[in-house]
Amino acid sequence: MINYGLLVKKASRNVNKNMDNLAKPFGMTGVQMEIVDFIASKEPGITLQKEIEAEFNIRRSTTTGILQRMEKEGLIRREALPDDSRQKMILLTAKADRVKQQVVDYIQQEQKLLEEKFSAAELAVFRKVLSFYIERKEG
Repeated sequence: MINYGLLVKKASRNVNKNMDNLAKPFGMTGVQMEIVDFIASKEPGITLQKEIEAEFNIRRSTTTGILQRMEKEGLIRREALPDDSRQKMILLTAKADRVKQQVVDYIQQEQKLLEEKFSAAELAVFRKVLSFYIERKEG
């Protein structure tokens, strides 16, 4: 019998490992690069911590730790929203701007590889299977 959950886990590990390898020369982690990509893909100046939590499905405390390290390493800065000082905007620094294009290029290359290897119908099924795992809640 095929253990599909294990296959998903192995695939996830490989994706993370490849992103970590890309990030290492920049003194970053794969997760940090993914966050840089997420912030870069949004309109500048309006990324909030809670959006990062939702996008990456991580706890507030985990997100806070990652963002604190990124801020310490000079990749981001946090500024209070003008109308709500409790909310912080996450902004990329010039240091993060220098690596974001390489992240975007890597992600596009991976996307292109999948699109060349698999048909649109196969990718639709793949997306459906992954969505099942993402959306599934244990009761």
